[in-house]
Amino acid sequence: MQAEAASQLGLIQALSAAGGSSVAESQIVHFVVVGGGRYEDVTQLLGIEPSVAHNPGDTNKVGHAFKSMHWQLNSGFAEDRPLAEHIEALLAWLVPRAAALRELWLDSSLYFQCSVKCTHTFGLHLSREHIRQMAALGIGLDLDGYSEPGGAAPNNSSKPTPLRGAA
Repeated sequence: MQAEAASQLGLIQALSAAGGSSVAESQIVHFVVVGGGRYEDVTQLLGIEPSVAHNPGDTNKVGHAFKSMHWQLNSGFAEDRPLAEHIEALLAWLVPRAAALRELWLDSSLYFQCSVKCTHTFGLHLSREHIRQMAALGIGLDLDGYSEPGGAAPNNSSKPTPLRGAA
């Protein structure tokens, strides 16, 4: 089942690989599950290995213990693709797993973690259908915007400045 799920996500990404780019320097979207329990249970329920995961009590690079479970699936798209494309691809993969997501939202928080770095302002348009699907699946939205007036730093090599009102 995991191989089938990974194949489906890869197909969605390949189909969306063509097309223009955005004015933002970097756009990233992850589907995130945070809560109690163990990430291995989320992996089994959704049928795909996470891009990043940890359990409560696991330690980070500097030895601090995580307080909660974190399971993350990256969209797999290049950072020059618009946020809506990342979200659309993740939704296409998640919608068939609605029953599993309903189990997860009982004890966990489900959301799209979106991050945009740009040299100026940016916008995000999600269609009514995107919002309807997200709501039906119990998926929230966390949008972080960073303005780097001198140009986006490659590979997060500098600390970005959050945009006003982007909390």
